[in-house]
Amino acid sequence: SQSLHEMYHVMSVYLNRAGKIEKAFHDPLAACCAIDISIGQWKDVRLYMDEKTKEWGSKISENPNVKIIVDYDQDKYLSTLFAYA
Repeated sequence: SQSLHEMYHVMSVYLNRAGKIEKAFHDPLAACCAIDISIGQWKDVRLYMDEKTKEWGSKISENPNVKIIVDYDQDKYLSTLFAYA
């Protein structure tokens, strides 16, 4: 796909540059799900942070403010991640 080709190109440029920051590509699953949304099983949730404890998380809600991935198809994920390897 065009998206996968672009991701491959950008990562190639990034990995070949001098002074790169380690671990900047920290969520390859999210990147692959951005290319092919069918990789992930998505849920509508509401993110929260408790001001007192500084704990945060997400809850299934009737008033969601974001979608998160709760499961994924490992075969699709790996074939997308390594499509140009």
